[in-house]
Amino acid sequence: MGAAADPLAKVRRSVVKVMTVSDPPDYEQPWQTIGASSATGSGAIVDTPGGLRILTNAHVVEDATFIEVRRYGQDRKRVAEVAGYGEECDLALLSVDDRSFFQGAKAIPVGELPSLGDPVTVLGFPIGGERLSVTEGVVSRIELTTYAQNERDLLTVQIDAAVNSGNSGGPVVKDGKLAGIAFQALDEAENIGYVIPAPVVLHFLQDVENPPYVGFPDLGLTVQNLESSAHRKYLGLPRSRRGVRVTHVHYEGSCWRVLQPDDVLLAIDGEPVASDGTVAFGSGSRIEFPYVASQHFVGEEIPLRIFREEKRFTRRVTLQPQRPLVREQAPDRRPTWFVYGGLLCVPLTRAWLETWGEDWTRRAPDALVSLYDYGVRTSRS
Repeated sequence: MGAAADPLAKVRRSVVKVMTVSDPPDYEQPWQTIGASSATGSGAIVDTPGGLRILTNAHVVEDATFIEVRRYGQDRKRVAEVAGYGEECDLALLSVDDRSFFQGAKAIPVGELPSLGDPVTVLGFPIGGERLSVTEGVVSRIELTTYAQNERDLLTVQIDAAVNSGNSGGPVVKDGKLAGIAFQALDEAENIGYVIPAPVVLHFLQDVENPPYVGFPDLGLTVQNLESSAHRKYLGLPRSRRGVRVTHVHYEGSCWRVLQPDDVLLAIDGEPVASDGTVAFGSGSRIEFPYVASQHFVGEEIPLRIFREEKRFTRRVTLQPQRPLVREQAPDRRPTWFVYGGLLCVPLTRAWLETWGEDWTRRAPDALVSLYDYGVRTSRS
């Protein structure tokens, strides 16, 4: 088949293999590092206000001390540097000073969110070979999913195409446009891969161009579904009303000093919230209501419709970034510590909990894991 008749010919020239050497900190002995190790991933050339960049996963270049990239069809590696990093959405931008690297390549245009059943193509460099791998599948689910990089719930697209180690950061294409970036797979099942979809990619690309990068906003609420009619009656909620009950308002979060426990959230940014905590999404589908806030940027205002003491109100909140009680890791990606009376003291972070191994959620102390999973910031924390 000639190049002119191949719909993926242009896209392939913009797929990149990413090779890293990383040296992560040792959180058990925070004055040293674990030691150098190498890994590979994939990337896609995209257009940004700063010029052509390589879009990949944040976890591909996490703790990297040296990064090299090689385009499909080329035999030469170039040194790259991290130009933007979004841990919560697991995306990163790489820059290459050698402009000859981009010759003959065009940015893959970012498309729209695909629909259920749409065919997609996954391109990348999974482990097991040096050459480009191309697999095909269909979109099987669209929902909020927990990103393994830092346990943040954001929009994802589930596909049935093979996504393996090394595919991370590779483009997922529909009709020659970027439908998303491959980033994780489900270990307990076959051919279930997850894609960071185009809306999340566009949000990251816009946000990272206005440093400092602040990420996706969060309402700062813990809520309880109101699917029980008895529960709704107890709160005085009319039969025609639906919504979710606020149980905690996180300290200094978006809704701090605006909402209070036992408020019922009826609508967010004009979208009615159902008793199961969902809002309308797409063509007849539904999705969890935090999705609405995640489509905005930190600093924007959105209206919330609430029910309190048998009255309805509209309140406006200024969106703030997520402020978890237990951080994923130190803000500068290096642990802080001090020694007092022979005791080594370190902050409680997920990175430190992971020193218990891959099964840290079971092996680490239950009280500390519970703080990570369910802890809420208060004025005393």
